[in-house]
Amino acid sequence: MDELSQADKELRSFILRDSSYSKSNVRNLLDELLNDDAHLRRCCLTAVDLARSIDHLAPEDLESATGSWDQGGIDSAVHETIEVLYECEFRRNIFLRIYNLSSDCLPLQIPTFNADLIRLGQNDIALLLGERSSYSVLHGPNTGDCFLAFSITEPGEDIEAFGVAWSKAHEILSVLKYVKYGAIDIDYGAIYYAPEWVNDIRRPGLGFWGQPRRDKQSAFYELTNQDIPRLTDFLSAYMKLKGILDDPHPKSLRLANALASHYYQWHYRKAETERDQKLVELVTALEALFSPNKGGELRFRISQRAAIFLGKEADDRLCLWKFFKRLYDARSQILHSAISAFDPPALLTEKNKKDLTIVSNEDLAQLGDLVRQALLKTLILVWREKGNTDDLNSMLDRAALDESIRKELFEQSDLELALQEILQSPTGTHERRPS
Repeated sequence: MDELSQADKELRSFILRDSSYSKSNVRNLLDELLNDDAHLRRCCLTAVDLARSIDHLAPEDLESATGSWDQGGIDSAVHETIEVLYECEFRRNIFLRIYNLSSDCLPLQIPTFNADLIRLGQNDIALLLGERSSYSVLHGPNTGDCFLAFSITEPGEDIEAFGVAWSKAHEILSVLKYVKYGAIDIDYGAIYYAPEWVNDIRRPGLGFWGQPRRDKQSAFYELTNQDIPRLTDFLSAYMKLKGILDDPHPKSLRLANALASHYYQWHYRKAETERDQKLVELVTALEALFSPNKGGELRFRISQRAAIFLGKEADDRLCLWKFFKRLYDARSQILHSAISAFDPPALLTEKNKKDLTIVSNEDLAQLGDLVRQALLKTLILVWREKGNTDDLNSMLDRAALDESIRKELFEQSDLELALQEILQSPTGTHERRPS
């Protein structure tokens, strides 16, 4: 007893001789408290957690209380403990890390999803995760410190609340992937409770969900002030188009668009060093959109259709046609010859090297951005109720010989025109123009 402080001695004496711990059935009292008090029930969940919270807070408040035991010190400590217990409403603050995102315009509110895009310092991330170090070491340096933050006050299980936030975050992430092209992902997240003392009770150690990405990109996805209006418009349009995106019985063009989008989204999950795999995913996305259904020369047809669909001027279309053919050859080389299109084996003979198709990182980035544009344009056609893949590809084949058809298709799939119509429409539905 000699090594205890006076405050600890008084607390020990009170608990052992005078408190309800020694006189009453404490478990029943704690159960009654939880049953009658919704705030404590949300914070503590169980009687054991409530007991731990009192044990955690009471000694600190007793030590800081003014006055000795017989001068009202214990009453002051009880008052301070109660104030801390009820200092604010219970809520779960859920933070989800966006891998490889950088921005100078944060914090940014995203009211569409009741979220905020913020940047956390290394000390804040360590505190969020429960790391004992002064700074976080969970994810690698230069992989991004931006988080989507959600504040949830509704009752329920942590895993359910985290799942809701995770789904919303991935919807936001999907929109970001179409605002501009760049490597981006959501890899892990954690919950930080309010009031703050709840973290000491419900988080005994390091806590997070997901798997931090350790690979590093050569360039960040930069969200600039110029991108914010675009992001805002895309988020609003996304909400209005959810009926189309979630349609359980889509027509063939939406099915092709969804399949191509899957490959486009999946290529973001690859590390930067997995360039061949990323190329395969992106060319497969083009195949999903533009492949002929009844045979034919795939390389020529897919390249021509994609070039006509995306190129505004004749020179642009010619360059795109050649580009798509070269990237298609590179994909075939990877799949059929097992030879990298980026870094072929050094042991190949000079003759064999001449027959190879070699592409660059810039080619890969350009292809990714073109696939992004093609997905947006085909989605616009779905919105305009041009739902048949055969009809689209038939128009593209005829557009190679008929400029009026090409101009008509280009106008129907124009993103900027459609975006304004969608945003101005109360429901986002396409209104047919009189013929």
